[in-house]
Amino acid sequence: MDRGLPLVWIALDGENDEEKTNVVAAISPAAAASKGKLSFTWIDNNKYGQHVGNLGIASVPGLIIVDGQDKYIFDGDVLNQEDVNGFFTRYNNGEIEKFLKSQPVPESNDEDVFVVVGSNFDTTVGGNRDVFLEFYAPWC
Repeated sequence: MDRGLPLVWIALDGENDEEKTNVVAAISPAAAASKGKLSFTWIDNNKYGQHVGNLGIASVPGLIIVDGQDKYIFDGDVLNQEDVNGFFTRYNNGEIEKFLKSQPVPESNDEDVFVVVGSNFDTTVGGNRDVFLEFYAPWC
């Protein structure tokens, strides 16, 4: 993290040595090709499952690239080297959409209160318009 490089989080079952070996084998070529551009680390889902979920990784094994505030989620098979290489190629080419932990945009949004969610925040707030925004978290 101190290197200032985007960080690739690889979520694994820390007790499954075979899975770790297979994931390392699938990711190693992409990691070697990304030397100096990305940092790689793995996280044990058994011990740190809540953090894995907070990152946005929904299934284990899984991975995500965190670049500052931006996240890029991998949606393929981590054990498939082609999927992994393709993901990193698309990331390097800027072809992957940022991952936002967000509710879906409401189908109908023409009530008195306009609902803003993570995926429509940038298009709704900002630019040359004045917006009053109230944040609401139903769990608070």
